[in-house]
Amino acid sequence: MKKSLNIVQSSEVDRFIKEIQTSTIDYFSLGVIKENQVFAVFSSTRWQEFYLESQCFEFDPIVKSAHSNNDIPVDWHSLSMHRKKDCFIMQSRKRLTGCQEGFSLVTKIDKDSSAILAFGAENDYSGLLRDYIKYQPYVSSLIEAFKQ
Repeated sequence: MKKSLNIVQSSEVDRFIKEIQTSTIDYFSLGVIKENQVFAVFSSTRWQEFYLESQCFEFDPIVKSAHSNNDIPVDWHSLSMHRKKDCFIMQSRKRLTGCQEGFSLVTKIDKDSSAILAFGAENDYSGLLRDYIKYQPYVSSLIEAFKQ
């Protein structure tokens, strides 16, 4: 069943995006999946527009891979692309966000909902992981706010 994608805008999210932009994190997205609804925030408006217009959520190879590896970060380079559409989505993400490095993960919130996170950097994967750990408590609070 197709999920509806809703973009979340708030001053709290804007503050977080501005703060992480002072770190090695160049791109961030968060989606909270509740039944047939996805509440999302993207730090890149270009990628957000493309993602929505192209209806990538249902086909995104990162989302598929992260769902099968709950709570384990999936390095974007570890994905094997078998379909043209997968390659197109991944190349578009790189081009529109400027990120060559990144990872995504899905974490279970409760029995009916989960969150998918994506973090990207132009070229510093180890710094990206370090800064993810640094901001993880704040990301958890955003997830809690989205659950409401």
